[in-house]
Amino acid sequence: MVLTVSAQRIPYLKALVHLVALCPLVNLYYAAINDRLGGDPVEAVIHFTGIGALNCLLISLLISPLAKNFKLGFLIHFRRMIGLYAFVYALCHILNFLFFEVQFDLVLFIEEIFKRPYITVGMTAFLFLLALAVTSTTHILCPVRWADGVSPQDVAAVGQPVAEALKERRKNARQLNALLP
Repeated sequence: MVLTVSAQRIPYLKALVHLVALCPLVNLYYAAINDRLGGDPVEAVIHFTGIGALNCLLISLLISPLAKNFKLGFLIHFRRMIGLYAFVYALCHILNFLFFEVQFDLVLFIEEIFKRPYITVGMTAFLFLLALAVTSTTHILCPVRWADGVSPQDVAAVGQPVAEALKERRKNARQLNALLP
């Protein structure tokens, strides 16, 4: 079974994904402003944004296998967008921790990163998400533009004799080592 979606409907589906991703975040901050998050609103906001980041990341990682295994190619259009929402939720998570938990004390923030292993892991994951978010722009994703008359095959053709020479050298070194006692 192959499910197809016409190209004209993709923008509408993207708008729906934007709404589904942003509405919980807007609702969270609306509830926080109106004091509707219970006894510890800071913990509620920090946990919600952290779990939201993890959920968005897992959904974005599931899109490729779902698209391949179930022949749902249109899902690929949403992978980068959902990955960027994972970054948005993770950024909100870190900013909430920085603003509300450590109250802009950068020294304490850095101490917390190194003192608690789960914060260290989370910060490392955030740095990976930051790198992915920065490099996910269309300009960076464009293919490499080669000079006139030069193609990727030409570059590979130049590198092939070098690779073969190194392979031959390793082979000769193994033969010499086999002869040594």
